[in-house]
Amino acid sequence: MIQTLFKSEDWKSSLLITVVIACCYAGAIQLNNLVLFNWLEFDRGRFLVFVPAGLKFLLLMCLRGAAVPGLILGITVACRGMFPELSLVGCLAMGLGLTLSAVLAIAGATRLLRVSFPWTQIHKGQLLALLAVMALADALASQWLLTALQLDTAEGFLREVGQGALGRMMGSILVLAAFVWLRRGAQPNLS
Repeated sequence: MIQTLFKSEDWKSSLLITVVIACCYAGAIQLNNLVLFNWLEFDRGRFLVFVPAGLKFLLLMCLRGAAVPGLILGITVACRGMFPELSLVGCLAMGLGLTLSAVLAIAGATRLLRVSFPWTQIHKGQLLALLAVMALADALASQWLLTALQLDTAEGFLREVGQGALGRMMGSILVLAAFVWLRRGAQPNLS
């Protein structure tokens, strides 16, 4: 149903879905950083558990390109709150960079692993490989952007990428585990 909204001429529905995704993603970042896992922060913006990465992965895997505008907007808004010293253009660069890095990582990894939508034949190992590639690409893009926008230094670059990738991987595993658990609970018991 949601895929047909984006294929139709109804731009209002597309805009609504984009705003809903943006609000959910920006809210997930705030919830993760300020409430749930603020005590697990390595450094400014790097957490041992970063649940929004799992939400981003799930949105991109389920909605594919239709999730991109909402993710860009959500990251831009969240970035504005996290880095008030950064201009709106800098926040937009973060939104674009962090969304496109995940999109390109998933696209490249799915080609290498020879898996494709609708993901019915994907194995656990392939799913974990996709998660790892996206987590690493996202952390690398994040650290590069923070350095390029002068919000961080290049000192300890690889360590900080590793911390970011670990947090994104942990958060993604939590989100996927919750998704599988909810999905199994929603299926009727046939026995």
